[in-house]
Amino acid sequence: MLLRHVGGKPTIGKRADRDVKVSAAGGRLFVGNSYATAACDAVVLEPGAFWIQRTFLEKVLRSFHGKEIIVLEADSKRLTLGRFSCGILNYEPAPEPPAAFEFVATPGAVRLSGESG
Repeated sequence: MLLRHVGGKPTIGKRADRDVKVSAAGGRLFVGNSYATAACDAVVLEPGAFWIQRTFLEKVLRSFHGKEIIVLEADSKRLTLGRFSCGILNYEPAPEPPAAFEFVATPGAVRLSGESG
């Protein structure tokens, strides 16, 4: 759901971004690009952030069962999801949560911010 929100077309006249920034910080997983940010609660053992092609990440995540717990691990070179591994761009070891992000106080709900269409 996070990638669908961020992958939606931006306002008229803008083109959708190919890559998304995935970051884990402050007990949340954030997915964002230049016009939208989406987040969900997550167990964050170690903060980090990286950029990856949105459609590629979406295909990998769809290969997991809907109720499966997904462990996402990344370092300066690679992303690992279960048995899957791939290269990433622009790794940040200590990302800050987005500053202009509206959190909704509903436990377990996906939190969305930004434009989508």
